[in-house]
Amino acid sequence: MTAIAAVVAAVSAGAKPPGVIASEPRERAGGAERGVWGPASDAAGGSAGAKPPGFSQDPQKPAPAAVAGRWAAALDIESMGIANVTLVFTQEGAKLGGTYTGRYGTFPLEGSIEGRKLSFTVYLKTDAGDSAMYFTGEVAEDGRTMKGGLTIEGMGDATWSAKRQPDE
Repeated sequence: MTAIAAVVAAVSAGAKPPGVIASEPRERAGGAERGVWGPASDAAGGSAGAKPPGFSQDPQKPAPAAVAGRWAAALDIESMGIANVTLVFTQEGAKLGGTYTGRYGTFPLEGSIEGRKLSFTVYLKTDAGDSAMYFTGEVAEDGRTMKGGLTIEGMGDATWSAKRQPDE
């Protein structure tokens, strides 16, 4: 019997597959409970692996939209007009990272996403000094566009929109 067939036979007979925790829920760090068939845990009681985009452990909480990749964005800033920038998102579950590339260079971005709603911040250096841009927005249902508002430190509010770019 192959190893896979042995595991299938054992699970069919009621045994737990390798790497699965005990069948009773237990408390872990932070007070959250782990479900009956959760993945194996690390020493601190957390998950052994990150959840992929589109996965939600809590059925009441929507899974984060998958936004990793390159986006062409337009910032509509009243005092300056349209600024075309590039956003490159990395994503680990609900946590966002990546870069913002515009007129003053490339800068890191950090944020989060819950369902289709996202927020992220970019700290950049400009001719006028250091500044921060605070983005909020929503990913379209088809996952190909997103739009929202932003606050630019020292300049006020603006709007933005972005379109997913093909992988290079």
